[in-house]
Amino acid sequence: MSDRNEFARDLALKAAALMGALLVTLALVVWFGVQLGLRPLNDLQDAIDKRSQNDLSPIKRAVPGEVKEIVRTLNRLLGQVSDSISAQQAFISDAAHQLRNPAAGILAMAEAVKSAKTNADREQRIDKLLYAAKHSAHVTEQLLSLERLTYGRDQRDAKEIDLNAIVSDVCTDFAYLVLKQDVRFEFNSAGQPIKVFGTEVLLKEAIKNILDNALTHGGPSLSTIVINCDADGDHAKVSIWDDGKDLHPDNATKIFGRFTQLEPNSGSGLGLAIANEIVQQSNGSLTVDPVAKGAQITMRLPISA
Repeated sequence: MSDRNEFARDLALKAAALMGALLVTLALVVWFGVQLGLRPLNDLQDAIDKRSQNDLSPIKRAVPGEVKEIVRTLNRLLGQVSDSISAQQAFISDAAHQLRNPAAGILAMAEAVKSAKTNADREQRIDKLLYAAKHSAHVTEQLLSLERLTYGRDQRDAKEIDLNAIVSDVCTDFAYLVLKQDVRFEFNSAGQPIKVFGTEVLLKEAIKNILDNALTHGGPSLSTIVINCDADGDHAKVSIWDDGKDLHPDNATKIFGRFTQLEPNSGSGLGLAIANEIVQQSNGSLTVDPVAKGAQITMRLPISA
């Protein structure tokens, strides 16, 4: 029994020593294997750490197949961030350019008011100063609206609304400005509710901007503005026609762009750009229709089911 117990004890010690050696060997193999396998990821980390805050170019590093999708997703995110920053920088640059001239004009007119020699001259210069201040405030308001639209900050109140009622409200509010300029104003209602999904405030602003564009750019020949609201299949349609200057569909890209105008005038070049952005965010479209005389812009929005 003593020999047997000693033999068993010897076997147990040898087995424990063997298992210990195997565990140590396995730990070393795993450690070296992990280090070797993670070396490309360490290189990737070093490369990212060395980048400047302005470097958003795609990552081009050899990585294991298991993490290639992660790197691809990261590159796509970097591209989106780069596009967003570029768009924001372009907007800030354009906004600064658009606000610089009105601000300089207001300053010059304010100085001119001080140097007026007669009360009549002073009153005339004050009127011009008020007009310039209102124009500057209008441009600023449009810039803020465009910035909010770009980042979808005004889409949280979207709901099912009656487009026909919205157009009617806008025409009621806008009629004074149109009739004040001795322009005939006509609204042809659909006669029944037309349900669309969108934000009431934004859609009203889009329609107002189109009407304001017709009133501002119609020219001296402008005598009539007609608005038609009806349903066209599964889409609601609002057409705004005026008999002023002719507008060809080929110019749609230019007039719907930011800070662009067909002819130099007092406008900011933002009204139709904002309207187009609002309509697109409502899954609709804004087009320039071919007409025999004048200009017609049509807004189309999908009818709610």
